[in-house]
Amino acid sequence: MEGRIARLESDVAHMQKDVAEIKVDLRSLEGKVDGLRDRVEAGFTDIRQSIAQLSVAMERAYGKSKVATIGTRVWALSTTGGILLLMARVFKWI
Repeated sequence: MEGRIARLESDVAHMQKDVAEIKVDLRSLEGKVDGLRDRVEAGFTDIRQSIAQLSVAMERAYGKSKVATIGTRVWALSTTGGILLLMARVFKWI
């Protein structure tokens, strides 16, 4: 019976040693995980800034295209008006 108890005690001692080593490994990993977390957060911050800049650029481009569209419409109406005026003169409607 005492042999079994001695064997259990030695097994428990090995387990305690293994647990202690695991704790040391985990503590060393905590610093690495914190550094990794900081780098990932910095990456997300950079991505958010890039998306915000892209959004601003798209809004500017959309505003420019809107102005260009208005210019195109004015040109088309002027051209159509000119053609109708010319047709009215040719057919002596005016």
